[in-house]
Amino acid sequence: RVFVVLGPFSDVRKALLKRGWCENTTKKSHVWDLKWTLYDSDVGYRDLKPHQIVNHYEGNSEVTTKAGLCRSVRNAKWIIDADCDVIMPLSFDVSDKGEYEAFVQSFHVSATQGLLRMYLDRYTNGTSEAFTEAHNHIIRGAITATRARIRRLRRDDGTVDEDGCASNS
Repeated sequence: RVFVVLGPFSDVRKALLKRGWCENTTKKSHVWDLKWTLYDSDVGYRDLKPHQIVNHYEGNSEVTTKAGLCRSVRNAKWIIDADCDVIMPLSFDVSDKGEYEAFVQSFHVSATQGLLRMYLDRYTNGTSEAFTEAHNHIIRGAITATRARIRRLRRDDGTVDEDGCASNS
């Protein structure tokens, strides 16, 4: 039994050698029984012989990659009545420009919320004096950014109009 390992899988390599398998170190070779690889594109599905086994399934990136799974769950809302934000943690495919920008925006929101929570905790337990005037400037900026985000969310949600006034609906 012959195997090829492509990628950082030293544990897989050690386990196979321990079980008596022989490693073919010629990465482009077609002589192997098992190919263990990081990337699906390294498999060469059209050239597989009936006895050869790989650690991937052709055409299943929609459920086996984080980006594919994220896309699939988001698209499920068109098929089933499900809120992907409830089903799974917030996820982004940062190779997509729009999702990268959403990731950066989400990071800023999380950082702002973290700062405000830390300040509130220290204010509540009486240690807020540890914040210097420079820190207070940052906290005021975080409050301003959070208020602007709340206004945007309300406007996008239709609960307020463009001027920030409550709508009648």
